[in-house]
Amino acid sequence: MHNKGFWLMSLMAVVCSLPAAAQISNGTNLTVPVDGYGSWYTNFQTGGSFGESFQPCGFSAGYPTFSAGTFIFVEGVHRGILTDYAPWIGVYASNPPTLTVSLTSGPNFADIAYGDSVNDTAYSTVSITGTDFSLSLELTQAARRTSDSCKAFLVQRYRFTNTGGSAVSFRVNRAWDLDMFWRGAPNDYTNDEVGVGSYGGQLYPWQGEFNAPATRCSLSSIGPQTYYYAAKRLHTPSGGPPTMGYGTDVITWNNYGTPTTWQNYGAFIGYNTTGACGDQLDDAHISLEWHVSLVPNASTEIIIVHTYGSDTPAICSLADVNTDGVVDDADLLAVLFDFGGTQSNQNTDVNFDGVVDDADLLLVLFEFGSSCSS
Repeated sequence: MHNKGFWLMSLMAVVCSLPAAAQISNGTNLTVPVDGYGSWYTNFQTGGSFGESFQPCGFSAGYPTFSAGTFIFVEGVHRGILTDYAPWIGVYASNPPTLTVSLTSGPNFADIAYGDSVNDTAYSTVSITGTDFSLSLELTQAARRTSDSCKAFLVQRYRFTNTGGSAVSFRVNRAWDLDMFWRGAPNDYTNDEVGVGSYGGQLYPWQGEFNAPATRCSLSSIGPQTYYYAAKRLHTPSGGPPTMGYGTDVITWNNYGTPTTWQNYGAFIGYNTTGACGDQLDDAHISLEWHVSLVPNASTEIIIVHTYGSDTPAICSLADVNTDGVVDDADLLAVLFDFGGTQSNQNTDVNFDGVVDDADLLLVLFEFGSSCSS
């Protein structure tokens, strides 16, 4: 188990950054230093930032994430973490990964939105293997703007393909350990509030500074997820143990996924309901989980949205080009206006392939009339 107090002592003194080429940005208020596996994190030893930056309206720019990463679990058999950061992998030394995770291409970076010469999209492929288990992963990550200048979002599209010779079932767990320093005593990560909201027909978790909506960040899925949870350390769910821990702790790891009593639960909120935990002291983190089964050569997509600056997700559909919560004629007209182009001031390249074309138009038409409020 790591001790966040250790690195907080040197948080203000040490700031480390990855090369600019390893970052994607929406060109305004969000920059994220993604790797080819979809993770980003602080320096676990020093607390120095590796470059994530977000500026909430009314606050100075800061880096709100301690760690954000994705786990693959095959219950009782395999587990692995999608990251290239050895100290994070080392947190689980007592039960080390049994899946081999390796980058097979990328990350390759591109400026496909806004025409500002800023890389906003990253592409990579990953191999995930174990005994009788073989997956390939195509990962696209895109930093985007919304119609509200106080908000921003990052989309991660995971396309898993079963490259083995037999059917596989596994869990994909996304954990976002936010440590926010905009309010409270200097370097105080223990006063964050967590909550649960409803958007796009399902519940999702969010986290932010207490009584400061502009700092809130939400974690949501385009398409159904299996479980969510919003955690506060040392809180025991009403359904029973285990007690919640740090966001990069070993509880979910050792359990091969979300513990039963954490499933669809918000700390101090309850099961399958919306609300906020209020002013509760201690560390916090949020998570989503998906259960997947694939026959040989079959594929599936999981699309994750990290929204910054709001407890409401920026989108519930990639076809919602103008991020107003509904796919309608405004989105269709935006795609038609940009048709054939390779740059746009809007999010009209719906499938992130670098050109606005008939594929994007078809995606909008397929989703036409859908609403995040329904």
